[in-house]
Amino acid sequence: MKTIRPSDIRTFAFCPRLYFFENHLMKAEELMSLKELIEYKVKLILGKAFHFVVELVEEGEKEKDFEGTFAWYKVKGRPDVVKEDSVVEVKSSKGPKDGAWYGDYLQASLYAAIFGKEKVVIKYRDGERELEPDEEELLTILQLMELVKEGYFPPPKKSKWCESCPFREICEKLGDEGDDWFPRIPYVKRA
Repeated sequence: MKTIRPSDIRTFAFCPRLYFFENHLMKAEELMSLKELIEYKVKLILGKAFHFVVELVEEGEKEKDFEGTFAWYKVKGRPDVVKEDSVVEVKSSKGPKDGAWYGDYLQASLYAAIFGKEKVVIKYRDGERELEPDEEELLTILQLMELVKEGYFPPPKKSKWCESCPFREICEKLGDEGDDWFPRIPYVKRA
């Protein structure tokens, strides 16, 4: 049985090529300059503070390590809050105008599938989004992730975030090539 962390599915949705680089080269943090690393760590600390404040007022079982199974995967992770009917993920960023960031939705959906919950709630700085998990969609993404982990080189997912990606130079040199069959991963999951 293969092991996956829910944060991996979030990275994949953000950019399949970043997921490739982190699995076959090195983690992004290892390529950052000292200034970039400090900025990254400060953002992590601020994110943890936001999590802490939200979780103080949120009812339900809070951040607890667990292992579970979904399809042919062993899943290891730590959901932010598990309630009677939902999984709540807390994000320190702002959400999109409509729906949730796709990676956040997939991460919460994987937790929901394991805990048998019918909805996911994603709390952003600017409000919360409630969505229904789709296990078929989740399985499709996990199959694509498996291909990339085995060595398939996906096309890049171009966005404004490419400028700050530590793999930008190598990614640009490798070009935009990719197979036409590889699906375009959306940025946003609409409600």
